[in-house]
Parts: sequence; C-alpha cells; structure tokens
Amino acid sequence: MTGALLKLEFLRIRRSLAAMAILAFALIASLYSVWSGTTWRDAQVAMLGNYQADVKVQMQSWREDLFAIEQGTQEASPFAARPGNIQIPATQPVGPLGHLAVGSSALLPTRATITPLQTRMSMIEPYEFDNPTTLSLGKFDLAFFTVVVLPLLMIALSFDVLASDRSRGTLKLLLSNPISTENVLVTRLAVRNGLLILLALVSVVVGLATAGEGGFGGHGLLWLGTFFAYTLFWLALIYLAVSRIRRSEATAATLIGLWVLFTLAIPALTNSAGEAVYPLPSQLEYLSDSRAAQVDASRRTSELTDDFLQDHPELTVSDESVPDFFSAVFLANEQVLSNTVPIVNAFEEANRQRSAFVDRLQYLSPAIIAQRAFFRIAGSDFDQAQMFITQAGTAMDDLNDIVRPAIISKNRLGSDSLGAIPVFSMELAGPGAALRQISFPIIFLLVCAGVLAAIGYARQKVSPL
Repeated sequence: MTGALLKLEFLRIRRSLAAMAILAFALIASLYSVWSGTTWRDAQVAMLGNYQADVKVQMQSWREDLFAIEQGTQEASPFAARPGNIQIPATQPVGPLGHLAVGSSALLPTRATITPLQTRMSMIEPYEFDNPTTLSLGKFDLAFFTVVVLPLLMIALSFDVLASDRSRGTLKLLLSNPISTENVLVTRLAVRNGLLILLALVSVVVGLATAGEGGFGGHGLLWLGTFFAYTLFWLALIYLAVSRIRRSEATAATLIGLWVLFTLAIPALTNSAGEAVYPLPSQLEYLSDSRAAQVDASRRTSELTDDFLQDHPELTVSDESVPDFFSAVFLANEQVLSNTVPIVNAFEEANRQRSAFVDRLQYLSPAIIAQRAFFRIAGSDFDQAQMFITQAGTAMDDLNDIVRPAIISKNRLGSDSLGAIPVFSMELAGPGAALRQISFPIIFLLVCAGVLAAIGYARQKVSPL
C-alpha cells in the first residue's frame, strides 16, 4: 500500500497549482541565490586583484627610482624613493565557499594599505560603494535561502497534509484501506518535503560546483552536513506540529510563529544582548586619544628624533634637504599606537567575549546554529575579518621596525634591504578548524530533530489523527 500512497501523493502534488508554484519558486530562488553569490565573488576577486596590481605598479616605480638614485642615473629628489612611501597591499581572499554565504560581508574590510605613514585605523581602504542600509541587509545568498526561506516553504507545503482530507471528509475513506494515519502522514511529509529539499539540493550542488576544486572537498561536505541537519530539524518540528494539532489554520499559525521566533526574534535578541552585555569601547574616545597623540607627537618631533638618534649615532648623517614631514607623521603614528593600546585591547577583548557569548546562546535557535556554521564553513564570518585586520596590523608593525631608522634619520633604504620588506599573504582556515567549531552545535541540532520526531511518533501512537 505504501507504493500506492506514494503514487497518489505525487499525483496530488502534480495537480496542485499551489504546490507546483512553491516548488518552482524554491528552484528559481535557490538558483538565483547561487548566481547572486557567484556574481559578487567574481566582482570581489576582480576588485582585490586590481587593487593589488595598482599598488604593485606604484612599488615597482618606487624601486626603479631607488635603483636609479643609487646608480647615479637619476637626481636624488628629496621625495623620491623614500621609505615612508613603501606600500604593501593586504587583502582578505574570498573564502572557499564565500559566494554561498555572503551576508553583509560588504560591510567588513577586505583590503588594507600597509605603509609607515598610516595607522591601524587609516590603513583600511574605502570599501563602502553602496547604500549602507542595503549593505547591512546582505546578499540574497544560498545561506539566507536555506536558513530563512526554505523552512517557510516547508511549512507552506506541509501544514495541511491531513487537515485538508479531514475537512473534505476523505480521510476516513482513505483509512478504510489497510493503512494507518502514521503511514499517510509520514508518506506525505516525505514526498512533499523530499521534493522541496531535492530542488534546494540541486542549487547546493551547483553552488559547490562553482566553487572550483574545493567545492566538493572538506568544506563542501561540511556545508552538506549542515544543510541536512537544519532541514531535518524543521521536518521533525513540522511532523510534531502536524501530529499534535488537528486544524490546519492552527498548525500553520503555530509553525509560522515558531519560524518567526527561531529565525527573526531570537537572533535579533541575541545580538542585542551581546551588545548590551559586552559593549564595545567608544570610537569617539579612540579618535580623541588618536588626535591628542598626533598633536603631542607633532610638537615633540625634534625631541623624539633626537632621543632616537642618541641611541643610534651611526644614523646622524642624513640628507638635510628632506622635510620633516616623513619623520613627523611616522613618529605621530607610533605615538597614536602607543596611546590607544588599551582601547584597542578592550575592543578585541569585547569582540572575543561577544563571540563566545553568541556561541553559548546559539543553542536557543536552530537558525543561529545553521547561519554561524554556514559562515564559518564559507570563511566569511566576522572572526575572519578580525583575523585579517590583526594580521595586517602585525605586518605594519614588522614594516615599521624595518624602516624606522631610515625614516627618522632622513635616509633611504638600501636596495640590499628590500628583501626584508614583508609580503602580506593571509591563509584561510581549513575545513578542520570549521569542523571543530560547528561539530557540537550540529550534533545538538540532530539530537533535537530526533527528540521532536520521537515525541511526534509517540503522540501518533497514543492518539492517532
């Protein structure tokens, strides 16, 4: 009889305009989400590549001027080939599956110019080219479709799996055959949601295929695992609701209320709670301290320079025609860095504590678990952006250590010292790191799905519909 039930359910779906519309929308929307993310990734890769190429052209011209001055074939202009003009391009590459979980990544910095004449705040290149409100909403990517849209479509297909037959009086006729209510319920849920999940899975496979070699590797397997865990949770929740509630409108209202709670309310409250419990230091205070340090360093440029040269008398021979601009800016930036260390440390600590706080609260909502997992797998979460800024700041410190003597003493770097200039390269975390972060939450999601399904099954046994 199961085979007949399957055929009957496929026939019902084929004849239902609403069901066919939902399935068609799921396929189109999921494929569009992949296309949207892929378009963003290609534009992002091109933008970062052009930025690196522009900086490299400038540095090549800088090197040519330095070699020409050393060889005596070019006049030694006071501003030519100065160490303060060194620039190192720093970029955060798009994650292995970054096009599937873009989110509001456009609000996070992905490129920085590492140069002795910048601070850690001013090294970030401008990157907001769109309306800030639009950027904050994020892209319609596959992660958004899976976390927010897919459960709603599952509810739309499933809330009346038995109520429609009961309202038409055909349920008793159907149960006059050697089948149980449980068989009817499970078969219909499996067919309807199976088709929907299969169509969504087609888009997942397309998205993984557009990721290149890494799409079907470790990151792809983690994405698939998260996808199935999340959809199984919602399928079990729908099964429980349909098992316990007899009226279709009450079932729909309950499930939509849970969808609003899990995908909208709890995530918003979690973010607000994190901001309230672990507030970030005042940016105004940071700017105020930075400006005060710059003013103080500008007034004490001669004093700071003399103090440095007293410790390095071998650098007292310099080109006196070079203006004090380079050394003044460099010393002011170092003073800013020194004076703002407490604020920067407090900012990083608040971010760390807030992230850990959200990690603990994510178990309140399957949407938070899935979203954080998708973004960590994709390599486009906030932690990656913070890692990029930290690594770029470290590279700037390394560069400053190399050029400090030459800038303060108004000399040039020798061409033999160019090999010591660091080259920035950020390596993204592998799938093992993402697995360690998401494994327990995903297991928790699967356990919850099992518990919900068991409760629904027990309800059916005690009081069949």
